[in-house]
Amino acid sequence: MATKPELNIAVAYAKNKASEYNENFNRLLNYIEEVSEELMLKVNTINSQLSSNVLSNLQSIYPVGSLYIGTTDTCPIANLFGTWTKVSQGRVLQGVSGSQVAGTTVEAGLPNIKGGVKVGGIGSQPIALQNATGAFELSESGAYMTRSENASSQPSRFNFDASRSSSIYGKSSTVQPPAYLVNIWKRTA
Repeated sequence: MATKPELNIAVAYAKNKASEYNENFNRLLNYIEEVSEELMLKVNTINSQLSSNVLSNLQSIYPVGSLYIGTTDTCPIANLFGTWTKVSQGRVLQGVSGSQVAGTTVEAGLPNIKGGVKVGGIGSQPIALQNATGAFELSESGAYMTRSENASSQPSRFNFDASRSSSIYGKSSTVQPPAYLVNIWKRTA
């Protein structure tokens, strides 16, 4: 620590000796500079300790695997510590349930839509589907219609199964947007 100088400013002033006055003033300036340097070192040490404590606290608040959710284009705490990666673009957050695992994803899905229509004949002509496409399929089983006693049988049913036209149907029992599974915690006390 800087040693406080012996100053004889009053004596120098009383004797009207400018050289002693200037010498005392220079000693005082040197003392102020030394104290300022020591003070800055202490302030820097305190700042460093505070930064280290804040960083340690942030790392305990946000351990590896934590999510930060915000509205900025970049993670504002990424510059402070750790590696942060943007995840789940184009997905909604969904709380886990049952056998789901936090940190995994769920693909989009819709419940399947199925149905069938029994086809009847018009007049003496049977109705026959020849080229069913998409969600419709011909059913070779079930009832058949005949034109007359010598006519051949034709399929008399056709079925609707949405999963035949898109694999998104039948992937879920509810409407499921693409999701990123997370644990959602709420402080209650």
